[in-house]
Amino acid sequence: MKREESRMDDKGDLTPCQEKGAKMTEAEEDSGNETSDDTATCTPEVDKDLLVSKSFYFLFFSAYGSLFPLLAVYFKQLGMSAPQSGVLMGVRPFVEFCSCLLWGVVADRWRKGKAVLLLSIACWIAFTSSIVLVAPGHRPCQNDTDESSDYSDPWAEGLTTSSAVFETVTANPSTRAGATKAALLTQNPVKIAHLETAFWTLLALVVCGEFFSAPAITMADSATLGYLGNEVDRYGYQRMFGSLGWGLAMFVIGIILDHIGHHTSYCDTAHNKYTVCFVTFAVLMMCALVVATQFRFHYHQDEETIPLSDFTKHGLSGRVNDGVENKTQRKHLRRSNSFKDITGIGLYDSDRDVDLFQSDSGETLANWREVFAILCDARHGSVLFVAWVLGFGMGLVFTFLFWHLHDLGGTYILFGIASALNHISEITAYLVSYWLISHLGHVKILCLGLAGTVVRFITYSFLTNPWLVLPLELLQGVTHASIWAACTSYIGQTTPSGLRSSAQGILQGVHHGLGRGCGSVIGGVLVHHFGADVTFCAFGSASFLVLVLFSGLHWFILGRNSTNKEKDPMPAKYMLSIATMTSPVTQLVHPQLNHDVSY
Repeated sequence: MKREESRMDDKGDLTPCQEKGAKMTEAEEDSGNETSDDTATCTPEVDKDLLVSKSFYFLFFSAYGSLFPLLAVYFKQLGMSAPQSGVLMGVRPFVEFCSCLLWGVVADRWRKGKAVLLLSIACWIAFTSSIVLVAPGHRPCQNDTDESSDYSDPWAEGLTTSSAVFETVTANPSTRAGATKAALLTQNPVKIAHLETAFWTLLALVVCGEFFSAPAITMADSATLGYLGNEVDRYGYQRMFGSLGWGLAMFVIGIILDHIGHHTSYCDTAHNKYTVCFVTFAVLMMCALVVATQFRFHYHQDEETIPLSDFTKHGLSGRVNDGVENKTQRKHLRRSNSFKDITGIGLYDSDRDVDLFQSDSGETLANWREVFAILCDARHGSVLFVAWVLGFGMGLVFTFLFWHLHDLGGTYILFGIASALNHISEITAYLVSYWLISHLGHVKILCLGLAGTVVRFITYSFLTNPWLVLPLELLQGVTHASIWAACTSYIGQTTPSGLRSSAQGILQGVHHGLGRGCGSVIGGVLVHHFGADVTFCAFGSASFLVLVLFSGLHWFILGRNSTNKEKDPMPAKYMLSIATMTSPVTQLVHPQLNHDVSY
């Protein structure tokens, strides 16, 4: 704590080393002497706490990026259909949204943030590594054509007839230009039943694993925000190491799978062994687990349980207050937790943000009603709908873009390069989003992002050369990062400060939870019946319709004055910090992120 105080004192952001150098320089200037060697050799101290955060984000997202972008392709190789793969990928955002709330309350009430963090990382390793053990299995190749038939010969009495023991089912092989289309195959019903068993086993692993592992990033964010104190705007610069790790890991894994990975063949069909991905994930996540043991969680002493002797010592007069005094004390205690005192989980600024989880039930219900009343008007509702549409697109891309490129003959190194360009584009867009919103306004940025989405998805549908996807990945900054920053800023500045954290939490849930989940699940059904190329074209066309309706609503129905009255967006340092949040409930669990800023 002394280190934090020395960093956050009245002298500004100077470190103790810099303060010492400044004092020595002033003294030497007064005496007319030159700078001493001690001043020249004084170097700033490395913040070891933030180094732990940077290392954890890098390792955690390196592990995630080494496997999960390719997981849908892996499920496809196992024989899963597009709807099955969509469910396996799309159920995660829904489970994450619910479980993070529960684990946040558990960590807050029992002050077990570190224990929850370590448990969740261990579950990441255990449940995800178990996926590789579940496979339908490949039996020796055999002739799947039934040689028996329903034959009737009037001259051959006593001839035994038999019915077919195989049935015709639909699958998703590649056809024209590698596009995913439905075709007819003849398969053994026993194998189909085995595949169904594998699907339900994988679904159970995914749901259970996501439930227990979801709070990992939320807990890490809690510790990191505690380290930052008042400098919460520096959060984005810690999380950028996660994006760096993701892109780098995906690039390296792509090279390994293309040039080092072992290939086998089942019935003249090439299959890539993804064991290297699971091993890399497990090793990197174990390293993240080791680093996570160095996290420190802080809690206010004021929130400790008051001993019973403190009540009996002052008599029993409090009993006749019927809880009124206790309620007043709780409110006073919440108000004492100002933003400057934030150091851990469950702490918030009661003067600015309403805690919807610890306030009284009646007050909580009223707060939720007020939040929904604000967000359900035409302006806010249209922004939330755009956030859902873009979340749908993100889920569709994350699950089925590499699926589609794989059908087109795309290599794994292509997937790695595309992922790297994707993250570079996002980070760049977050850095310039403040300037863009300041000059163009929120509504124009949202329209620009929707237009980029139209171009991106329609172009996906006409690709014949998978390498042509690389320029489109540079649009990720426009189609996702800029829109998300604009939505965050718009909701933040048009919502009362007392309800801002709750509104941001709803925005997170609509985009990351509901949007991405629906994109994977519904997208899987569409890909199965119509193909990936038709699905991408349909979503691009739907995005164009949303663009027309959204722009018409804000410029012709609500009037241009609705955009001219916009306030300035969040400063760039806050934009990067808030927009890089990946957990769908970060703003709900950590409402201190949305503190008042000078709009």
